[in-house]
Amino acid sequence: MQRRIYIIEIFFLTISLVACSHTATVSTQETTLVPTEYVKSTCDYFSGERTEGLAFKGMELYSWQNVDGDWLFSILFGTNRNKTIKEVKAYVMDISEIEDCFCKMPVGENIFWLSFAQDSTISEMRTFPQPPDNIINEVKERAVSCSVNITAYDE
Repeated sequence: MQRRIYIIEIFFLTISLVACSHTATVSTQETTLVPTEYVKSTCDYFSGERTEGLAFKGMELYSWQNVDGDWLFSILFGTNRNKTIKEVKAYVMDISEIEDCFCKMPVGENIFWLSFAQDSTISEMRTFPQPPDNIINEVKERAVSCSVNITAYDE
Protein backbone atom coordinates (compact mmCIF):
# COMPACT_ATOMS: atom_id res chain seq x y z
CA MET A 1 0.00 0.00 0.00
CA GLN A 2 2.80 2.42 0.87
CA ARG A 3 4.52 1.68 -2.43
CA ARG A 4 1.33 2.57 -4.33
CA ILE A 5 1.07 5.89 -2.47
CA TYR A 6 4.74 6.59 -3.18
CA ILE A 7 4.24 5.96 -6.90
CA ILE A 8 1.18 8.22 -6.97
CA GLU A 9 3.14 10.98 -5.19
CA ILE A 10 5.96 10.71 -7.74
CA PHE A 11 3.42 10.86 -10.58
CA PHE A 12 1.81 14.07 -9.26
CA LEU A 13 5.19 15.64 -8.50
CA THR A 14 6.33 14.93 -12.06
CA ILE A 15 3.13 16.42 -13.49
CA SER A 16 3.59 19.52 -11.32
CA LEU A 17 7.19 20.00 -12.37
CA VAL A 18 6.34 19.66 -16.05
CA ALA A 19 3.48 22.15 -15.71
CA CYS A 20 5.72 24.65 -13.92
CA SER A 21 8.46 24.39 -16.52
CA HIS A 22 6.24 25.84 -19.25
CA THR A 23 5.95 29.56 -18.52
CA ALA A 24 5.32 32.65 -20.55
CA THR A 25 5.04 36.33 -19.73
CA VAL A 26 1.70 38.06 -19.20
CA SER A 27 1.15 40.70 -21.83
CA THR A 28 0.17 44.23 -20.87
CA GLN A 29 -2.33 44.03 -23.73
CA GLU A 30 -4.33 41.32 -21.98
CA THR A 31 -7.51 43.03 -20.82
CA THR A 32 -10.06 40.25 -20.51
CA LEU A 33 -11.71 40.83 -17.14
CA VAL A 34 -14.68 39.45 -15.31
CA PRO A 35 -17.37 42.16 -15.04
CA THR A 36 -16.87 43.79 -11.64
CA GLU A 37 -20.60 43.80 -10.87
CA TYR A 38 -20.34 40.02 -10.40
CA VAL A 39 -17.17 40.08 -8.33
CA LYS A 40 -16.84 40.80 -4.65
CA SER A 41 -13.44 42.18 -3.78
CA THR A 42 -11.41 40.10 -1.37
CA CYS A 43 -11.06 43.26 0.70
CA ASP A 44 -14.85 43.45 1.08
CA TYR A 45 -14.71 40.32 3.25
CA PHE A 46 -12.89 42.20 6.01
CA SER A 47 -15.00 44.22 8.43
CA GLY A 48 -12.26 46.74 9.12
CA GLU A 49 -12.36 46.05 12.85
CA ARG A 50 -9.28 43.84 12.40
CA THR A 51 -10.54 41.26 14.88
CA GLU A 52 -10.95 38.39 12.41
CA GLY A 53 -8.55 35.46 12.49
CA LEU A 54 -5.71 35.28 10.02
CA ALA A 55 -6.41 33.68 6.64
CA PHE A 56 -5.50 29.98 6.80
CA LYS A 57 -3.18 30.16 3.77
CA GLY A 58 -2.48 33.88 3.93
CA MET A 59 -3.29 36.33 1.18
CA GLU A 60 -1.89 36.58 -2.35
CA LEU A 61 -0.93 39.89 -3.92
CA TYR A 62 -0.51 40.19 -7.69
CA SER A 63 0.68 43.16 -9.75
CA TRP A 64 0.93 44.00 -13.43
CA GLN A 65 1.18 47.02 -15.69
CA ASN A 66 -1.64 48.18 -17.93
CA VAL A 67 -1.15 49.55 -21.45
CA ASP A 68 -0.77 53.08 -20.03
CA GLY A 69 2.13 51.95 -17.82
CA ASP A 70 0.18 52.17 -14.55
CA TRP A 71 0.79 49.44 -11.95
CA LEU A 72 -2.37 47.60 -10.96
CA PHE A 73 -2.92 45.13 -8.13
CA SER A 74 -5.18 42.37 -6.94
CA ILE A 75 -5.42 40.62 -3.58
CA LEU A 76 -6.90 37.11 -3.27
CA PHE A 77 -7.20 34.57 -0.48
CA GLY A 78 -4.34 32.07 -0.52
CA THR A 79 -5.09 28.51 -1.61
CA ASN A 80 -3.19 25.41 -2.71
CA ARG A 81 -4.02 25.98 -6.35
CA ASN A 82 -2.72 28.41 -8.92
CA LYS A 83 -5.06 31.28 -9.73
CA THR A 84 -6.01 32.02 -13.32
CA ILE A 85 -5.21 35.34 -14.95
CA LYS A 86 -8.95 35.93 -15.21
CA GLU A 87 -9.31 35.48 -11.42
CA VAL A 88 -6.32 37.71 -10.71
CA LYS A 89 -7.61 40.51 -12.92
CA ALA A 90 -11.25 40.21 -11.83
CA TYR A 91 -11.00 42.96 -9.23
CA VAL A 92 -8.34 45.56 -9.93
CA MET A 93 -6.93 48.03 -7.41
CA ASP A 94 -4.45 50.87 -7.56
CA ILE A 95 -1.72 51.36 -4.98
CA SER A 96 -3.85 53.49 -2.63
CA GLU A 97 -6.62 50.89 -2.63
CA ILE A 98 -4.14 48.21 -1.58
CA GLU A 99 -3.27 50.20 1.52
CA ASP A 100 -6.98 50.47 2.39
CA CYS A 101 -7.25 46.70 1.99
CA PHE A 102 -4.11 46.03 4.05
CA CYS A 103 -5.49 48.17 6.87
CA LYS A 104 -8.77 46.19 6.93
CA MET A 105 -6.95 42.85 7.33
CA PRO A 106 -6.28 41.35 10.75
CA VAL A 107 -3.08 42.61 12.34
CA GLY A 108 -0.25 40.24 11.44
CA GLU A 109 -1.91 38.89 8.26
CA ASN A 110 0.58 37.23 5.89
CA ILE A 111 0.63 38.46 2.30
CA PHE A 112 2.64 36.71 -0.41
CA TRP A 113 3.41 38.75 -3.52
CA LEU A 114 3.19 36.26 -6.40
CA SER A 115 4.38 36.77 -9.96
CA PHE A 116 2.57 34.04 -11.89
CA ALA A 117 -0.91 32.85 -12.81
CA GLN A 118 -2.49 30.16 -14.97
CA ASP A 119 -3.42 31.16 -18.52
CA SER A 120 -6.55 29.05 -18.96
CA THR A 121 -6.63 29.64 -22.73
CA ILE A 122 -3.36 27.74 -23.25
CA SER A 123 -3.14 25.82 -19.95
CA GLU A 124 0.26 27.25 -19.07
CA MET A 125 1.64 29.37 -16.27
CA ARG A 126 2.34 32.98 -17.22
CA THR A 127 4.71 35.31 -15.38
CA PHE A 128 3.82 38.89 -14.50
CA PRO A 129 6.65 41.41 -14.91
CA GLN A 130 8.20 42.52 -11.62
CA PRO A 131 7.50 46.13 -10.64
CA PRO A 132 10.43 48.50 -10.20
CA ASP A 133 12.04 48.74 -6.76
CA ASN A 134 10.28 52.01 -5.90
CA ILE A 135 6.84 50.37 -6.35
CA ILE A 136 7.88 47.26 -4.39
CA ASN A 137 9.23 49.45 -1.57
CA GLU A 138 6.09 51.60 -1.51
CA VAL A 139 3.83 48.54 -1.22
CA LYS A 140 6.05 47.13 1.54
CA GLU A 141 5.89 50.44 3.43
CA ARG A 142 2.10 50.47 3.16
CA ALA A 143 1.97 46.90 4.50
CA VAL A 144 4.19 47.83 7.46
CA SER A 145 2.09 50.93 8.22
CA CYS A 146 -0.99 48.65 8.39
CA SER A 147 0.75 46.01 10.56
CA VAL A 148 0.55 43.18 8.04
CA ASN A 149 3.44 40.99 6.89
CA ILE A 150 4.43 40.95 3.25
CA THR A 151 6.82 38.65 1.44
CA ALA A 152 7.83 40.25 -1.84
CA TYR A 153 9.90 39.26 -4.85
CA ASP A 154 13.32 39.75 -3.30
CA GLU A 155 12.68 37.82 -0.09
